[in-house]
Amino acid sequence: MILLVNLTNLELDSYKEKIKENQEKINLNKQLPYLVGNIVEILEMNPEDEAEENGANIDIGGLWSEVSGDREVQRTMLELLNQLDGFSSDDRIKVIAATNHADILDPALMRSGRLDRKIEFPHPTEEARARILQIHSRKMNVHPDVNFEELACSTDDSMVHN
Repeated sequence: MILLVNLTNLELDSYKEKIKENQEKINLNKQLPYLVGNIVEILEMNPEDEAEENGANIDIGGLWSEVSGDREVQRTMLELLNQLDGFSSDDRIKVIAATNHADILDPALMRSGRLDRKIEFPHPTEEARARILQIHSRKMNVHPDVNFEELACSTDDSMVHN
């Protein structure tokens, strides 16, 4: 079984509802018999991005409070860590996590027995960006004069963010 934990971006309509859903999904020990052979996705718990979008505040239960949001995130993170510890004895379960912000991950996630291997995919080079543009436009009607290398030179790493 592979457990996919997506720690990329929290793009949610209702922060409170999604935190509750995340906490339910994180309680995987109870669900484990039903998950064999499945991929489970747990959305990210990153209030900073959400706070920026909401004017540095998060709506928790109708109260605008960045602190309350942080507490919910901390509780959810502690539960995730607790559940990750429970998987270490079962070799049939593989946990894979992904993030665009490895620099701000809680070090507790990377402790041995939790998410103890790190594979990084760097931003593509100009040559790779040109190839990406070619691949994604191959079914399009592209004018023969389009120079993908030149287009790639005019882009930066932002074309691959989020």
